[in-house]
Amino acid sequence: FYGCSSLINIDLSSFDTSSVITMESMFSGCVSLIGLNISNFDTSNVTSIASMFNGCRNLVNLDLSSFVNNKITSLFGLFQYCYKLENIDLSNFDTSNVENMTSMFRDCTNLTNVTFLDLDFSSATKMDYLFRNCYNLTLNITINNRDVANTTYVTMFTSAARNSGALITVNYTAETSSLVDSMISTKSDNSNVIKGVLVA
Repeated sequence: FYGCSSLINIDLSSFDTSSVITMESMFSGCVSLIGLNISNFDTSNVTSIASMFNGCRNLVNLDLSSFVNNKITSLFGLFQYCYKLENIDLSNFDTSNVENMTSMFRDCTNLTNVTFLDLDFSSATKMDYLFRNCYNLTLNITINNRDVANTTYVTMFTSAARNSGALITVNYTAETSSLVDSMISTKSDNSNVIKGVLVA
């Protein structure tokens, strides 16, 4: 469905995706899409969903709660430029093996809520542009991987949580305390990004 710019609604609930390995850019460029049912997608063998919804600028809500994604290593640009997206349900997402989160939520300017079981950063090494221009986002995250180069997070919080009521809280472990300090120091002056609590 890449580049199907006139596609408005689609129901894929009966699709058999049990053998699919990659869903990269599957709906990328579907700029008119407002209704999408992928509630029964089997993603048990999928290793990448990078840029899957990139540029779906008219989607408001997205339910990915059925996704089983413990093999996925890249979430690059997953929701990038989804300007109208307000709510994302990632309640069963397993990000423990994800290495690349670059631009995952980039320019989701209306995003206020992301539901997830645990946004696990234990394997993540690339986070640049992760929350860039997420003006309205309120979120708690924990950085638990100390092996993150400073070149991969310097734009992580650019203009993030800058609107009234928005707040990103970054929790840390004993090993990542100084890393979190460095990450937060790169935020924009008007960004409400704060250091949270020590997580054992």
